[in-house]
Amino acid sequence: MGFTKKTKLILFALYWYYKERNAKLKDAPLKLAISKVSFIDMIKKFELAEKKPRAIYKNLETLEKKKLILYKQKHLFITKRGIKFVKKILNEFEPYLNVIKDIEKKSGKVPVKRAETVFK
Repeated sequence: MGFTKKTKLILFALYWYYKERNAKLKDAPLKLAISKVSFIDMIKKFELAEKKPRAIYKNLETLEKKKLILYKQKHLFITKRGIKFVKKILNEFEPYLNVIKDIEKKSGKVPVKRAETVFK
């Protein structure tokens, strides 16, 4: 599926938002739902897309047409197909993210021979 980077980023943001928020509710018989307007406001607030709300809305419509998200009762939901697509994106970038996490965790603890500071 050919999507723009911004469309993929919007899908990823929806996935991650639900993943993080629903993790807090895993012991309760509830799940979180976010309205389309609230999600667009969140995207604008976090500056994930330098687009106008109407353009973000169009991206959401594209994702809905491709059956990656579902708009039901004024709320956005990510479909199983959408989750599968996001996990494919995560698998591509996971090695890079792991390197970043490892370096941040072990910063200053990794013995390096010959590391030098030099003038800029």
